[in-house]
Amino acid sequence: MAEALRQLERLKDQSWSTLWKTALVRLPRAVPVQALHITNPSGPMPFKLQLSARKRGRTIPLYIFVPPTTFPPPDSDDAVPTPSTFPIIMDYHGGGFYLGSCLEQAPFCAKLCRELQAIVVGVDYRMAPFDKFPAAIEDAEDVVSAVLDPKFAGYGELRQGVADFLRGRWYDTLGTEKERRDNKVPPPPQPKIKLDVSRIGFSGASSGGNIALNMALDVPPSHGLPNWPSIIPADYATQIPLLLLYPSLDLRQLPSERPRNDRMPPPKDPKQKRLDIDDHLAATYVSREMAGHPRASPGLVDTSVGLHKNAKALLILSG
Repeated sequence: MAEALRQLERLKDQSWSTLWKTALVRLPRAVPVQALHITNPSGPMPFKLQLSARKRGRTIPLYIFVPPTTFPPPDSDDAVPTPSTFPIIMDYHGGGFYLGSCLEQAPFCAKLCRELQAIVVGVDYRMAPFDKFPAAIEDAEDVVSAVLDPKFAGYGELRQGVADFLRGRWYDTLGTEKERRDNKVPPPPQPKIKLDVSRIGFSGASSGGNIALNMALDVPPSHGLPNWPSIIPADYATQIPLLLLYPSLDLRQLPSERPRNDRMPPPKDPKQKRLDIDDHLAATYVSREMAGHPRASPGLVDTSVGLHKNAKALLILSG
């Protein structure tokens, strides 16, 4: 009830113009997870986990992709399979901090999962207009804490969620539900898993690239906010790969204000609705006064001193 009341209050705080524009751009998020059988036929399919956030009572939706796993045959003497060790990649979808979803990233995340034999975590971070800067970055940081920090509430939840998913996947190998029931097949024991915290990585497109880069940045005091260190410990000893796909590095300009290459045709109508929607909703994530904060615009950070010493970035730009 308290959460429902909070959601109603958030709606009341928005203008009708903002609400209908948000409803329009969020329509793709209504696509059911089952659609991934079409867009992601090679799999694996993700499972969804509600991870506890830093604020008690709030959760962060995660879409977690687990590599195909070999289980012992039913007549094996092995009660529990050999512990499986997985690296972890955290991925953030694009959409200017006001649209997009983890489902559109699913084929890409599944490919990373299959080819790298890694657990890939798609983070469904909070977005504008209902949640403002730095909400998206805080959600991303909470997931990193769930991976690295045993004291964080989500640390055990993440591991238990993966173990429960693997147990269900194992159970499915023992026959159909009817066959298991008819043959009185007992549920398999809990698989042993290990998340290899010495092998973590980050990927993101557009606004997701902004977030991925943010995870490895140390930001000095700015715009009235104190020093903001990277959520990755300074003594983290191994390489931290960052895959940045056309990241959003500077939010000081609204979409319609960005410079256009001379070879690009001018927009047919500078006041077209698409630009109006983009400008209107983009401005609801971060105020113009805070848009220059290095966490909002990580391209302003001097990476020679502000980037984690073990971070290695692959920057891919669109033509």
